Amino acid sequence: MCETGKAECVAPFAKISPLLVTAPNHRMMTCLIQKSMSTVMSAIFCFLIREKEFIDAGRSILREYADIRMCEGKNEFKSIGAMERGLHLRAKDLERYRFTVVTREPVDRFLSGFIDRCIRVGDSCFGCTSNMTCFLEQEYKRRCSMDTHFEKYEFIRYSSDPTGTLLEDLQPLLRTQQVNIQPFM
Repeated sequence: MCETGKAECVAPFAKISPLLVTAPNHRMMTCLIQKSMSTVMSAIFCFLIREKEFIDAGRSILREYADIRMCEGKNEFKSIGAMERGLHLRAKDLERYRFTVVTREPVDRFLSGFIDRCIRVGDSCFGCTSNMTCFLEQEYKRRCSMDTHFEKYEFIRYSSDPTGTLLEDLQPLLRTQQVNIQPFM
């Protein structure tokens, strides 16, 4: 389509940084997607690896901020390959990991992201400035190695409706991985 000149296409190599956070002690990994509970999921995974420090520091899963994360750089990776290298995992180790990603109703997520990134914050919107089509294409590019590991991912549903499904999906997963959920849920 781009080659025909019938459509304007996104410039290649726009900077979209996937971020994976891990809890190796529970053999869990989640792909963080901005505007889909990424700060809360980052805090949960931080709590999973540093429970005592998290509590002693008076931190709260629901009151964390993306720019002052307690575990920043400690359990975060840019790709599954980097995670394998950083945690010294072999293929059979990775097979025992639970891969998760929080999903959100697409229109809700798009509008929230576009308003937050392109209007409120005023950044370059992945190099798209105010082009909604460009922003949408960049936002939905495959990330977190989903193109090669899609079948391993478990999707945790998120809804802006407080009676939504996030906890309904997350609690059984944490129990399966033998996480004591009482301290934070």
